[in-house]
Amino acid sequence: MKNIIKFDFRSQTFEFDVSTRNGREELIQKLLLIFRKNYVFFVNMLLNLANIEEIPLTKKGEIDPALAYTFYNHVDERIQIRINFRKMAELNFSYKETLFVIFHELLHNYFFHFTRMKEENELHPKFANIVQDLYINEYLKDLLEIDLNRFQEIGLNGVFLNTFLPLVKPFPKQLSPEEIMSTTEKQLFYFYYNQFQQSEGDFSYDNSKGKQDIDDHSRSIEAMKKSSESYKKEKGIDISKDDLETLMENRINVKEQEIKNSSNEFTEKENSLFERKIKIFKKKPFLNTLKIKRVISSKLSKDVLKNYSRPSRKRNNGNVIYKGKTKQFGNKVVIGIDVSGSMSDEDLQQVLSLVNTFYESHKQYTVLDIIYWSSHKLKKNCIFKDVKDIKALAQKGFYSSGGTNLETFHNALAEYKEYLSVVNITDGYFENHPIPANVVDYHFVINNSDKRFAFEDKRAKVVFVKDEV
Repeated sequence: MKNIIKFDFRSQTFEFDVSTRNGREELIQKLLLIFRKNYVFFVNMLLNLANIEEIPLTKKGEIDPALAYTFYNHVDERIQIRINFRKMAELNFSYKETLFVIFHELLHNYFFHFTRMKEENELHPKFANIVQDLYINEYLKDLLEIDLNRFQEIGLNGVFLNTFLPLVKPFPKQLSPEEIMSTTEKQLFYFYYNQFQQSEGDFSYDNSKGKQDIDDHSRSIEAMKKSSESYKKEKGIDISKDDLETLMENRINVKEQEIKNSSNEFTEKENSLFERKIKIFKKKPFLNTLKIKRVISSKLSKDVLKNYSRPSRKRNNGNVIYKGKTKQFGNKVVIGIDVSGSMSDEDLQQVLSLVNTFYESHKQYTVLDIIYWSSHKLKKNCIFKDVKDIKALAQKGFYSSGGTNLETFHNALAEYKEYLSVVNITDGYFENHPIPANVVDYHFVINNSDKRFAFEDKRAKVVFVKDEV
């Protein structure tokens, strides 16, 4: 039996049999091709980060009741978006309604389903999820210029507040779509949650005949658990759920930056998404001077009398064996400074001032190198070895590609012929890359107090620079 999705666009009629794999692939390719200039960012994110798959028939050969769900495939490092194209054909979805569901699933992984609302998720995860969906739906309504009322008419839950929350009586206070779009999700959460606590209602969706959810969250949770277990098994590591989510978030954020840096053709409505993201998650002051000073001093100051740093020496618990006696390593310190888009000249001057304070106290046994890294191959104006005058270095400025690629910094470390202590000052937005074998100790100093951060290599220590001391 054929399942046809059909739509008209610019005097042309397109028809796809989505009961076949070829038909589904042709539909997706045609949508992305036609609208690649209308929705530049979304199309690029889908091409670079997502796999769109079919929700298959049930074991009885019937159309699955779920319309869509999404999860992150940790092994393939791709967002899996599963769409019930047969259900869409059955409900006569238009091309805009099809894009709505695909974009909705992408936004789940891209914008919300990390720990954007960590406290709110702990307080009431279901309600936090509802608030996130409310914003997504209002944003896509504006982006696609689509009438969401039809979703309710054809029996889909999860579009408007009343289909999320069957209430005995409506909330006394409501927000217009414009107000929902102009507030932050935290404010939105408490606006509705405070009223919900005083109302008579529950989270039981209207499951009467013909009713179903636009997005199946339970399947997302189940699929994510299986994905994380597969990742742990393949990598042979034991990693927490929070750390795994953080790795996922970093990869997506890195790809977002690459796409944004490669194109200036985003539509005004797409740009509003970036502006909102900046508004909600705007960084607090870059560094707390006293705190980072303590970090550098306490983590790297070692009372080392002689330098036995050549890797050819035999190692013993972090020391070297020289002429039958155990000697400590000399302290070759490399300070990496992430100069991607988040670093301003003022920020850099502050960091160098702090490094100088540390160096002046320990220069009798410390050989200090400073590396500015972003996403390009490091050049002479990025690597400064055996720095003696940090104040003079501060006058030279720095070059940045604007992107972020940790591999460039780690490749530079691997070229050293000696053992290293490393401090990497960064905002934490990059993909993981293995730490070179010649690094004895490694400290990430995360200068964004709102950023969660995790690293697969357990040799790395992580220090967060909080606003308060």
